[in-house]
Amino acid sequence: MNENLEKTETKNKYELIQEVETLYFDENVIRESGISLRRLDHNNHRNYFTVNSETNQLDKIYTSVTTFAKEVMPTNDGLLMWMKNKTAEEQAAILKSSSTYGTLMDILFNQLIISGEIKDIDVIFDKKNLRMYEYSKEPAF
Repeated sequence: MNENLEKTETKNKYELIQEVETLYFDENVIRESGISLRRLDHNNHRNYFTVNSETNQLDKIYTSVTTFAKEVMPTNDGLLMWMKNKTAEEQAAILKSSSTYGTLMDILFNQLIISGEIKDIDVIFDKKNLRMYEYSKEPAF
């Protein structure tokens, strides 16, 4: 994964453009499109975009489904009540924990779908500190 293609500081947040790659690709089943997809996380929004390989110019921009939903749908009343009853620190800790859990589940489901089994979870998850190890593009299976 080619991270740090561009890194700039904006309002104490970093914009990080990442090239999006699949964890698994079988050239016997599908052809590569030759189109490079990149992801930009910025101010709690996520966009994907393509770059024209001939002109090196921005080609198309796609808004992530989650970003779109946040923009057009009101925040759920239950979530608003939950936020009201938690401090900012509690919210941040719970959201970080949920994010870590979601990432772990994504990795484990990928393993299960690709190889038919879940292999050594200790390679990707630090049970003692309840956090993910640095996860590289190379699958742990």
